[in-house]
Amino acid sequence: MDRREFIRSAGVTAVAVGAAGCSTTDSGGGTGGGGEYPFPSVPESALDGWTLADRRAEDERRRFGGVGVDQHTRTEVYEFARLSEEVAEKTLGQFEGDLGAFFATRTTFEGYASRLVDAERVAAEGVEEMTAEMEAMGIVDVSETDPSDPRPSVADGQAFREVVGAYPVEDLSLETELPGGVRRTFEIEGGEVPVRGFLAAWKAGRRTAYVAGGAYPDGDFARKSRTSVTGDERGDGIDVTVNVDLNLDPEAYREELIGLVERVE
Repeated sequence: MDRREFIRSAGVTAVAVGAAGCSTTDSGGGTGGGGEYPFPSVPESALDGWTLADRRAEDERRRFGGVGVDQHTRTEVYEFARLSEEVAEKTLGQFEGDLGAFFATRTTFEGYASRLVDAERVAAEGVEEMTAEMEAMGIVDVSETDPSDPRPSVADGQAFREVVGAYPVEDLSLETELPGGVRRTFEIEGGEVPVRGFLAAWKAGRRTAYVAGGAYPDGDFARKSRTSVTGDERGDGIDVTVNVDLNLDPEAYREELIGLVERVE
């Protein structure tokens, strides 16, 4: 897999992972408006730098404790456009794609069994689907981990889940022209980029549940390559070094995602 595909998967997959963690099997709800079942809302001012990527409605019949309940799920997914643009600019377009994701879901329940659906149940189902989606997209060693801090604070009785994994990155090869018309190829060693995702789930009354969270790179991607310009090999004559560093800031991304989760209504 090349570098662009990695970046695209690390971000867009995160979008899919987040959404999968909070929705269920589609039974014909489509992707239109929510009708009487509203979508979650987040203040527009908090979404500066984020772009709406998907908006969908799903409806199905579930059973809890042997009793049926209708479940109406409304989901919005956002791409971290600001981060993608910053990285593309820093790397002259060598890295492009979606590097982060935020999702929010509001589910409305109808039926007596609505009271049986608690935040823990919603979160447990969500993390199972999140893990499966991450593995399907090529993220390896995905596993649930102990929640870390900071984390969202949204409601009494909230549930929280967190997963980690790693995305393999193959060796990269960059050919460029140096001063004097000399062309050289720089081999950039691959490796793994850690990925972290989390979700929070909570109930707002008997009939309404929320799930919100996101995923982000949990470490920087930095590599260095050196090649000889005037000598027969490195260390002979003039060498040129190329540094590849995305300057990713996991702590800042997590803080921003937490702020978004806490504004979901």
